[in-house]
Amino acid sequence: MKHFIKAILLLLLLVLLVALLLPILTHAHDFEVDGIYYKINGTTATVTYKGNSHHQYSNEYSGSVTIPATVTYNGTTYSVTSIGNDAFSGCSGLTNINISNSVTTIGQGALSGCSSLTTINIPNSVTTIGQGAFFGCSSLTNINIPNSVTSIGDAAFSGCSSLTNINIPNSVTSIDTHAFYGCSNLTSINIPNSVTNIGDWAFFNCSGLTTVNIPSSVTSIGSCAFANCSSLTNINIPNSVTSIGEQAFSGCSNLTSITIPNSVTSIGLLAFHDCSSLTSITIPNSVTNIGNSAFNGCSSLTSINIPNSITSIGNKAFDGTAWFNNQPDGLIYAGLVAYQYKGTMPEGTSITLKDGTKSIAGRAFYDCSGLTTINIPNSVTTIGYEAFDGTAWYNNQLDGLVYAGLVAYCYKGTMPKGTSITLKEGTIGIADDAFRDRSSLTSIIIPNSVTNIGDEVFSGCSSLTTIDIPNSVTNIGGGAFIHCSKLTTVNIGNSVTTIGTDAFTGCSKLTTVNIGNSVTSIGFHAFSGCSNLTTINIPNSVTTIGDGAFLYCSSLTTVNIPNSVTTIDGTFCGCSNLTTITIPQSVTTIGSEAFSSCSSLTNINIPSSVTSIEDYAFWECLSLNDIYCYATTPPECKNDNSFSNYSATLHVPAASLADYRAAPVWSKFKNIVGDAVATNRYRN
Repeated sequence: MKHFIKAILLLLLLVLLVALLLPILTHAHDFEVDGIYYKINGTTATVTYKGNSHHQYSNEYSGSVTIPATVTYNGTTYSVTSIGNDAFSGCSGLTNINISNSVTTIGQGALSGCSSLTTINIPNSVTTIGQGAFFGCSSLTNINIPNSVTSIGDAAFSGCSSLTNINIPNSVTSIDTHAFYGCSNLTSINIPNSVTNIGDWAFFNCSGLTTVNIPSSVTSIGSCAFANCSSLTNINIPNSVTSIGEQAFSGCSNLTSITIPNSVTSIGLLAFHDCSSLTSITIPNSVTNIGNSAFNGCSSLTSINIPNSITSIGNKAFDGTAWFNNQPDGLIYAGLVAYQYKGTMPEGTSITLKDGTKSIAGRAFYDCSGLTTINIPNSVTTIGYEAFDGTAWYNNQLDGLVYAGLVAYCYKGTMPKGTSITLKEGTIGIADDAFRDRSSLTSIIIPNSVTNIGDEVFSGCSSLTTIDIPNSVTNIGGGAFIHCSKLTTVNIGNSVTTIGTDAFTGCSKLTTVNIGNSVTSIGFHAFSGCSNLTTINIPNSVTTIGDGAFLYCSSLTTVNIPNSVTTIDGTFCGCSNLTTITIPQSVTTIGSEAFSSCSSLTNINIPSSVTSIEDYAFWECLSLNDIYCYATTPPECKNDNSFSNYSATLHVPAASLADYRAAPVWSKFKNIVGDAVATNRYRN
């Protein structure tokens, strides 16, 4: 019994000892001086939080805090170069912070949730403001960003609801996703000429914003970029912009005028939805596509000039506008597109589309039960989703493949197992959703006359094994072959210029893809989840590879990226068998999650053209042994999470060795050697 009690007492003593030592053993900080906690990184120190996580203690910092240029601990003086990830996160009692000129990086979430912080001066030494750095600083009223900063990270100032003014310097090239999301008191913003991209949701819900100047350097306006900016009255889009993203200006209820320049080729889904004060719009000749509900709910829009260049108009694009409401009952045209039949159609109606009609919009005649006859000219190449469903004409068609003019409209009725289809000679298009979820379709022959394969045409055709896309086809629509889980081989003809969003997503048996030399764009998630794809040859014609284009292509072993590509953004995330990759000299940005979780990648060559490496670009690339970076100036890394394997050897130009050893993020590599000598491939 005595032995048992003694054992219990010893166990309790051990538990107590562990409890006392655990906070010491697991502290994220290495030391504390004058109430500030630091982490040692070689000869430098990073300001951090108290304890082993930023959640462990609350309000360890409060009042006014001054971050010194240097700090001395145990006889060693360290230069303070960064404010670490989550360092002040959740310190709601912090009212002011003074940052010394030694600091170059403000890390991810560094001051997030500091709800009492009213002012901050960011010194000229800072080059990087990390993701969510000031997220939820709801009392912050103004901020000056110095000329040293080149990028504003994702959600950097999101939720700063008291922010009234901000100066973005000419050094900034990118305003990232959610950067100023919910800054409801921000009234004006001047975007400098250096910015080329306005990210998704960048100014979403900035309900006090009245004016925005978009410079001629900007080429794209992201999805929801200015959505719900309900005080915005006018905006000028420069000639440099080529695309207006989905919901870009949706809910801008006080927007009265907007000029769309000749450079724009597409207007995205819901782009101007519910812009209820917009009175007129001129769409330039450069635009070929208007997305679903693009101007839906623009109740004051009385005048719309639609050019003949438009080949596709999405479902309900102009519904709820004064223009639509003022149209007489009957078939409404938008340019050369048969847009919609308005009103109640009389029984026994026969319609002849006018010569030169290019397309029929989605649901144009949906549920028009009185339509018995439709005459479609040979000029129509595109027919939208459910354009004739619910009409007497469609109901009277025999089961099997139904044609509308020279376009294969859909397969009606139950398809027998093992069905093989040959489209008739002279077919010029395949309508959206034509064979969607037809799991009995095993093969289809597409003649050389077809120019367009619509959206989701073969989506869910789980028995389709091979497809040859002829040279006549110029466009493969979004989701055209999504989840064709038995598709093994695809040959894409030399006339195709665009592979749409999600075109081959989830084609898990696909092993080989031959991409023709005319393709210029590979869309978002185009080959995502093609887990048996082993090789891909991307031709030199490709200039854009969408985010996640080859996401989780886990059997892909090698990739050559052509010299025409400038940005790699989430493109090869999760390609766990990728062992080698060639990044061309044309690439300037390695984007967020570009090669994340490429766990078999053993070495990487980063050319001298690269200036920026974003969050998680090489995260979880745990087999990386050697990284060769040929840039003489260390590329800006958004956060420590750009890499995760800092035990890899970093090879850099000899003349830049000291710069890399001192640079944020790069200095974390334990072994940096100056032996990277550029060949012609990696030299400017």
